[in-house]
Amino acid sequence: MGSFKSYKCEKCGYEYDDYEGTGRGHAEKYNEILESMKSGKLGDKPAKFFKDNPEGIIDISCQSMKCLACGRYESVERMTMLSYIDDRAKRNCRRTVSRYYKDWSDIEFFTKDYVRSSFTRYFIEREYFDHKCSECGGVLMRFDDFNNATCPKCGHKLIENGGGLWD
Repeated sequence: MGSFKSYKCEKCGYEYDDYEGTGRGHAEKYNEILESMKSGKLGDKPAKFFKDNPEGIIDISCQSMKCLACGRYESVERMTMLSYIDDRAKRNCRRTVSRYYKDWSDIEFFTKDYVRSSFTRYFIEREYFDHKCSECGGVLMRFDDFNNATCPKCGHKLIENGGGLWD
């Protein structure tokens, strides 16, 4: 289950919802995004990563990003690429998996669902997906400092305006 906070500019009325985490729909999206990354549909960088790391996984939880060109905020799937920290982590992960699943092939359940926090101790972020702004095509960078966020339209401070959970 994910969470969100709404932000609003009291001067011009601009609104933005900061979505974080994952919901039920992410389980279905995982394999679709993974295959697109492996096949090169989403660029050479992910395709090379998965060629070099065939057992790699992705984190598709939502995170807010800010465009460096126009200042616009977007909530996107991270699509961060992870691989085992080292051979020891790989062995330990397989041992942990064997306690919960009938055989190693059941790890697909883990990857289809999303990168579970109990497993992330075995993986390390190796590559970040290069997100582009859907409005201007500029580079998106991770953004989580909404205490100091400013309106991309008029420059005034954004004020928290509610929030909740999503699934």
